[in-house]
Amino acid sequence: MLFLRRLVLAFLPLALFPLSVQQSSAQETSRTELGAQAQATLGGDQPTGTAQPENPQTQEPCVDTVLEAVNNQFGTQLTASSLVIPPGRDVRTFQRGGGLNVYVQAAGLSQEQLDRIRPGRYSTNPRAAVGPTLHMPRAGEGRGINQAVYERGVDDVLGQKVIFTAHLDSANPSKDLAGAVAHFFRDLLQIGRNPCPVSSD
Repeated sequence: MLFLRRLVLAFLPLALFPLSVQQSSAQETSRTELGAQAQATLGGDQPTGTAQPENPQTQEPCVDTVLEAVNNQFGTQLTASSLVIPPGRDVRTFQRGGGLNVYVQAAGLSQEQLDRIRPGRYSTNPRAAVGPTLHMPRAGEGRGINQAVYERGVDDVLGQKVIFTAHLDSANPSKDLAGAVAHFFRDLLQIGRNPCPVSSD
């Protein structure tokens, strides 16, 4: 119990400062169209279940970061050309909960690679719960038209393939209590949320 209190107290400065900055920034930037577009891109004031349309100009660096995490985890060589629009969807990328989600197709896979690419949470640093965490949601997770997908199959030309959804979280809640607390504040409450975290900061 004492450990949990210390964790919460440690995260309070992180929680309060970005929140006050976001509130004042929202009041100022909402007066212009550019400010409104930037706010929508970050998803800071959107409900967690609301998916925002893709904006390639602002999302390209983040797309590369997500794909790099996927490649490092599974030994693939995916690029931006690997993004697809799954059946029943209308975009390749979307914002939800302050994070950038991408629909990816990995093809020409070995059986070992295909077996490894599974929904789950993968810390980019296996020894740390707090820090960038690749999250591949299970099929159907999320609300609205752009739900997570996970579909495996075989193509006559491409061979074994899988289409999945991926994004980066700030921490791995399934690893330990510190990860759960950090994920709750940063990713779920979106306090100091980075759409594409690259470090534990």
